[in-house]
Amino acid sequence: MFVTIITMAIELNEFWSRLVQAGVLDARRCKLLTQQYQEASGGNSPSQADEIARFLVKKKVITPFQSDAFLAPQPVELRLGPYLIRDPKTAAPFGRFAQAVRTTDGAIGILLRAGIENPWLEKHAAIDAPNLQPLAADIIGDYQAVFSAIGEGKVLSRRLSDQAWSTQSVVSLGIKLASALSVMHDADIVHGAVRADRVWIRDDGEAILLREPSGPALAMSQASLANDWLETIDDPSLYIAPELLLSPGNDSGKSSANSGNTDQSIPTRSSDLYSLGCLLFRLASGRYPVVGRTTEQTLGLHATEIPIELSTAIEQGEKGAPLYRVLAYAMAKSPEARFADASQLATALKAVGTEVGRNKRSEVPATAAQATSRSPEATASKEKRKEKKQASTKSGNVEPENPQPTVPPQPMMRSRRKRKSRAPWVLGGLAGVVVLQIIALSLMDPTQPVVRRRAEFVPPAVIPRVSNRAVRESVVSDATKPKQASSSTIESDEYQLVQDQRLLYAPPSQTAANPITLDLLPPGPAMVVSVRLADLQKSTFGQSMLDAFSPDLQSIIDSMVKRMGVSADTVSRATAAFYSGRGSDPIEVAVSVTLEQPQPMQSLLKVWDVSAARTREGQTIYVGDEPNSDAYYLPLDQAKEKLIDRFAVGSIDSISELASIDGEPIPLPRSLKSLWDATDQDTDVCVLVSSNFLFADGRSLLQQSMPQAIDPLRRLLVSHTSAFLLVADSPTQSSDTQQVYSEIRFSALGGITGASLARLVGDRIEQWPEWADQFSAAARPDKSWQPLARRLPAMVKFVANRIRVGVDDRTAVANVYLPAIAVPQISLGTVLAMNTPVGGIADADKVDGELLTVDQILDRPMSVSFGQESLEFAIDAIKDSLGQQLPSGNKVPTIQIIGGDLQLMGITQNQQIRDFAKQDLPLRQVLTDLVVAANPDKSATGPADEKQSLIWVVTGASDDRQILVTTRQAAQTKEYALPPEFQP
Repeated sequence: MFVTIITMAIELNEFWSRLVQAGVLDARRCKLLTQQYQEASGGNSPSQADEIARFLVKKKVITPFQSDAFLAPQPVELRLGPYLIRDPKTAAPFGRFAQAVRTTDGAIGILLRAGIENPWLEKHAAIDAPNLQPLAADIIGDYQAVFSAIGEGKVLSRRLSDQAWSTQSVVSLGIKLASALSVMHDADIVHGAVRADRVWIRDDGEAILLREPSGPALAMSQASLANDWLETIDDPSLYIAPELLLSPGNDSGKSSANSGNTDQSIPTRSSDLYSLGCLLFRLASGRYPVVGRTTEQTLGLHATEIPIELSTAIEQGEKGAPLYRVLAYAMAKSPEARFADASQLATALKAVGTEVGRNKRSEVPATAAQATSRSPEATASKEKRKEKKQASTKSGNVEPENPQPTVPPQPMMRSRRKRKSRAPWVLGGLAGVVVLQIIALSLMDPTQPVVRRRAEFVPPAVIPRVSNRAVRESVVSDATKPKQASSSTIESDEYQLVQDQRLLYAPPSQTAANPITLDLLPPGPAMVVSVRLADLQKSTFGQSMLDAFSPDLQSIIDSMVKRMGVSADTVSRATAAFYSGRGSDPIEVAVSVTLEQPQPMQSLLKVWDVSAARTREGQTIYVGDEPNSDAYYLPLDQAKEKLIDRFAVGSIDSISELASIDGEPIPLPRSLKSLWDATDQDTDVCVLVSSNFLFADGRSLLQQSMPQAIDPLRRLLVSHTSAFLLVADSPTQSSDTQQVYSEIRFSALGGITGASLARLVGDRIEQWPEWADQFSAAARPDKSWQPLARRLPAMVKFVANRIRVGVDDRTAVANVYLPAIAVPQISLGTVLAMNTPVGGIADADKVDGELLTVDQILDRPMSVSFGQESLEFAIDAIKDSLGQQLPSGNKVPTIQIIGGDLQLMGITQNQQIRDFAKQDLPLRQVLTDLVVAANPDKSATGPADEKQSLIWVVTGASDDRQILVTTRQAAQTKEYALPPEFQP
């Protein structure tokens, strides 16, 4: 992929520029690293590019290869779409891959360029599960960039020795691999090569089952097929099931145990279990179950030889070693005698782990059988065992009478705290209340899954028009049997709606999409809300929405209008872009405004009370006298004509950034652009949101509007989507028969197809009625909306029965037409439900006791428990649990991860924390235990150890105290006061 790079001295500024252009650093981090270099070199500034390059390599900001590339006399292209090459060379089995990092989230992994015609890749990428290799594919030019975020580590085969693992370690790994296999098998994918060189052990200890998505699984083919993406390190014959032949390309043609049908060479789910059993046996005993002098002999031994540990465990029954009893069934010679599926094997291994932990039963010593015994005594003993089990032995296969392993029943596992049933709807920024009914299209996540399907929706006798075109009403005599329309009865320019629940509704506009322009906005928004403000203000539907949400919605519009300096009925369209805030503000907003009619420039400047100013780049913007006042940008051509119908308003920094690109349309990341291209200039409301932003900087939007929706929304959106688009289009005329069109589109995360995401959305929608019934039975709504709450289940069922889900241009889509007269009540009921905890009344003003300070909250006992979460979501879990345990009227303090500080130390927010359970401990102790568990250097002896890089601190004045998760090095640089826990 790359040629040899010859380096030589380049200018220091050029070196920094290349880092910024490649996306490795931004200007702020360049300055910070320069300061760190000066501190490390006694105050001296870097004079040569290679000096700072060596420093960045030492800090692990860049790799040695990247250093050579950035220092080369001619720039070397390291970017492939959203990926940045870290090194073109990767250790086996990834010799065909390059080391890379995904710039959108900082994930480290491997990258391969492949052809675009590979149905197996799409099939593999459609499934994702813990401990299963993640796969993401992006079309870049004429090829697919296949990226796998496996992190840094080594394959298991590079970590093996003759020393046996502990039983608990083998069981833990076996459960993870069996669970990953179960997900593949459920998707009708056979692995075909479960062995040590297909298990990746990350540096943090997590295990990942690697897979081969280049084609179908073939037994014994990994060592010979040149098209395989993964290289072979381990000998496949050491793991192959006895029922499988050698691959057709092998000279022997067949194994000594099987002959005839060549279809037997194709791996199966059962053969995967056998291979996994061989791998676990290798770890538990320190040796392979069978080893021959040649490949053919090894395959023959698989069919005839039984390791003594397995046969002894079966003979001893319940007294036998539980792990080997389980492996005996996984490695049974006959496929019919093995476990029925991988999930059954995982369950048996869990029982083994529990039994060993409870009884503290020691393992079978590795010295008891260093190899399959060849001594005369052992041979005679083996023959006696074979004769004793002759009735249950077929062709040398040991098949116990009971095909299930004799292991204790599955114990009661520690369960998580049951979450109260919540309907995950979300308020989308300034225009959220207008589109609440469409957010409900895919996001239901009740505590208990609902398995019964909803009743089939019966279409009405008259099919209403859903297009702005002048088409005839289609009348159907029998609602359940629509007449077939012939070509002679339909004119060429008309449309006929098909009453098929599998098809999406046609949107109101049948013309080609004319996306809303994104000019006059600063670059880099994480959320965009665009509203046809004047039309909504004037329409009957808009007024009904204002009445329903009065006075909150009107106050939002009033504050927006005050900032724009023009009345709402003069604004044709307002497009607000949301950004990660600077300083103490979590969100920053800039607005692009299009007026119905041009207005004189001088009158606008007078209303805004601003005057012309110059940016550092020399562009003209208009600002007020106050330091924190808004700034305005006018298009250059309109400023010359002194007649304005478009302008932008925002902070001075954001408007200066907008002026630097002359107000040109901004680019969007691919996941956002593909969604925004589906918008239309005539659509009333469009809300584009990056999923991560909604639960990071934009979390306050949810907390202020729909707090009960945060957890279930996060589980769906963050796990499956990168972004989503909400669209709402209201009728132009007032009528009882007019309908509101609503649509939501999801951009799936890498490794998830639009079809699989659409199925997930459809499944969630089918569970809505059950949630509504649970809410009605368990919630205690305030008296002010109890009549509406009683009607909520019927309204939810009404909406759920009319939603259609499908795939459009590989994007998961759900849309619906709802009567305009019903939308305000449905939306209001949604918002009120999302502010009503199940079992109680939400009242933010009610105070049971005194308001607590941050320091008092840190000393307050709390409880939290979860099985496995990333550092980011673990913080969220702590905040959620804390919020439920604080006295009414107290808010959870800000607990924020400073990602930039962590990144400088090579720490990601995806650090995994497992089996975290804290009962009645002060919050400060909970946070301390969390950062200790997530610390990358496991040799740290405690929070006070200098090796404990990850820490938490409290910053801010008494009325603005917040808790930051940062690093010890950053705290020293920024002069944060260390809590006592972290002081040496």
